[in-house]
Amino acid sequence: MSRRKRLIAKEFAGGAPSPSSCDAIGKLLATITRRWTLHVLWILISAGPTRFGALRRSVHGISARVLTVRLRALEAEGLVYRKYTPSSPPEATYGLTPMAVEIGARLEELHHLANRWAAERSTQRSAAVGKGMADGA
Repeated sequence: MSRRKRLIAKEFAGGAPSPSSCDAIGKLLATITRRWTLHVLWILISAGPTRFGALRRSVHGISARVLTVRLRALEAEGLVYRKYTPSSPPEATYGLTPMAVEIGARLEELHHLANRWAAERSTQRSAAVGKGMADGA
């Protein structure tokens, strides 16, 4: 057995990911990584159920059409629910389904990680600038 095959076998000792699990993650990632989608999810995670107009105002730069398309895609995937109230003017409120709440927990972990890394980079830059000034003096 070649070295490469041994490494691959070792990597997948517990079994290679099944094609169906790869398809599932691929579909999920394709849905949530489209432009604006994570931003919309993050607002719904942070603010809870939100009316369409408030969502549109919260996502700076998104058009009503694109927001509608993203919300429909999230709804089709079972990540967002839509509550429609026929009134004048009509009300459409969007919220997270239990599946999206699970994603929200992971997004919050990523948010904390991103903040920690940003603070570390800032500290490193400050140290590098301070060292550069000390070296140049």
